[in-house]
Amino acid sequence: MLKYVLRRLAYSLILVVLASVFIFALTRARGDPRYMYLEDAYITQERWDAWGREMGLDKPIVVQYLIWASKAARGNFGESQVNRRDAWGLVGERLPATLQLSGVAYVLVVLVSVPLGVMAAVKRGTVVDLIGRTFALLGQATPTFWLGLMMILLFAVYLGWFPTSGRGGLASYVLPGITLASGSIAASLRLIRTSMLEVLDSEYIKFARAKGVSSNLVIWKHALRNSLLVPLTYFGLLFAAFMTGTVVVETIFAWPGVGRLAIEAVFNNDFPVVSAVVIFFVLVYAVTSLMVDLLYAVADPRIRYG
Repeated sequence: MLKYVLRRLAYSLILVVLASVFIFALTRARGDPRYMYLEDAYITQERWDAWGREMGLDKPIVVQYLIWASKAARGNFGESQVNRRDAWGLVGERLPATLQLSGVAYVLVVLVSVPLGVMAAVKRGTVVDLIGRTFALLGQATPTFWLGLMMILLFAVYLGWFPTSGRGGLASYVLPGITLASGSIAASLRLIRTSMLEVLDSEYIKFARAKGVSSNLVIWKHALRNSLLVPLTYFGLLFAAFMTGTVVVETIFAWPGVGRLAIEAVFNNDFPVVSAVVIFFVLVYAVTSLMVDLLYAVADPRIRYG
């Protein structure tokens, strides 16, 4: 088990290092980094050279990367070129809004997709199964940006039930939460249904039914418990996907989260903030993937002892 944990931890560290190399390469692909911070139309050559020494541009490219990476490891990505504030601090300020929205969407996915997926598998071939598969098909085929705009138009503009945008009371979480969760509900519903169908056809489920075990106990305890091994990876990575995939939803609903911060930084060519956001997204995926691997090893002894 320890060897498995260390191997997965090494993979996560390699992922973060490769992402940092990619981001650093982008800073140099744009040309001299000093131009990004240049405010005045004229600067003396002495000041230009001194600026280069301060930024380590007079050193080999490998040394420049090590200097940049050491600062990034301490959360120092430089100042935002727009408001002259610490880039990593801006990510921290926007993080609570994204966490709250992702949490709402995650709860919606679990509460809706699990019972619908189980019922679609148990009632396969019936109207319930047809409704579930149709819902899953429409959910995955509907673009997120279109769904968000239509929900604003119908429920916020025409009916006036919810606010059109912004982060306020509980009502402001409804439309962006549903929009963010819609595609994942459809995907997880289909995944749970397929996994449940496979488990329900297994011999030990037939044996439990033959022994007279109640249908509810067979479905919700034995079948569902064993069928969740397959969707475990998806549900584990789902929260990370919400954390890093809120760009469109946060932009549509003017949600003050990390995703909207990334869009604003890209439009303003604010490279320190873009670097901080990308590294944050990579860390979220790396940590979440590591946790999923460990949970999978706990749930399935074949992985732990393989």
